[in-house]
Amino acid sequence: MMKITLRIDGKDKEFTQSFIPFSLKKEALKQEIEMNQEGADPIENLDMKMDFLVRAFGNQFTREELENGMNTIGSDDVFYETVGVNVLGFMPLKELKKQQYEQQKLGKLMLEKEARKNKKK
Repeated sequence: MMKITLRIDGKDKEFTQSFIPFSLKKEALKQEIEMNQEGADPIENLDMKMDFLVRAFGNQFTREELENGMNTIGSDDVFYETVGVNVLGFMPLKELKKQQYEQQKLGKLMLEKEARKNKKK
């Protein structure tokens, strides 16, 4: 289930969505390809993301309510979790960050091991 909280008329309002038509997955994939092309316009990308999010939540809120009611702090995470994870099946952000941390930690350990090995020579 997807959730988003928007501030509308000065009050936080939570919206949920438990069904996303499969047709939106295809649209999301097309947008992902388009947004990652060299020279893609970041403003157009943001517009596409917002329009998609409104449709993914079944038009429970308007584009204007999304623009004015979503906190910009953490908004990239909201887009990633709702569209990337729930629609496209990407790894949840929490798991992704944990995996990145573990890879960095492993890389650091390997560098330290290599440095000790070279020091012994």
